[in-house]
Amino acid sequence: MAVMVTRARGNGRTPSLIAALMVITAAAGLSGATVMATVGLASGSFAALSRGLIVVMACASLAVARYRRDRPWQLDTETQIAWLERENLNVALWNGLVLGAGFLSRIGFWLWWTLPVLVFAGGSPGLGIAAGAAYGVTRLGVSSVVAIPSIRSARDFLPRAGAFKRRAAFAADLSFAGATTVALVAGLSLVMH
Repeated sequence: MAVMVTRARGNGRTPSLIAALMVITAAAGLSGATVMATVGLASGSFAALSRGLIVVMACASLAVARYRRDRPWQLDTETQIAWLERENLNVALWNGLVLGAGFLSRIGFWLWWTLPVLVFAGGSPGLGIAAGAAYGVTRLGVSSVVAIPSIRSARDFLPRAGAFKRRAAFAADLSFAGATTVALVAGLSLVMH
């Protein structure tokens, strides 16, 4: 994040750190909203029973996968070097769009995979927009807040960032369990209804 924001500022030629962070966060929110709205729109073409069965199977698959793997399914990619060479706010825009979509980059936590399942269970593009925007803004907003000390000062803040990541991973695992349970209950209610 620190390298990307530095490049987005043109290696310091653009004085506004806040502008780069706002662009990447807004782009992530837009991208996440678009992806999840598509899931919500697609789910509307399924009958409630079919949607419920798909959600129950997806929840079971996620629970088994999480139990067997520490790392979630993801594309293990870095920011493209060609984007970093531009050294303007396009770096923040493109990176925000990729990171906000979730599945186009490293995800980091299993929690992301429950979002499309929850949106699919809800069967609403509006729910998808809200969930996707919240994901994108949260993912990049939190990263931005964590990255600011490394961007603004030369001191090493990696020990603090590592501790933050461990706490975030624990919170994400708890959230994953809760969100998967909610999705499972939603799927079962669609099946039983």
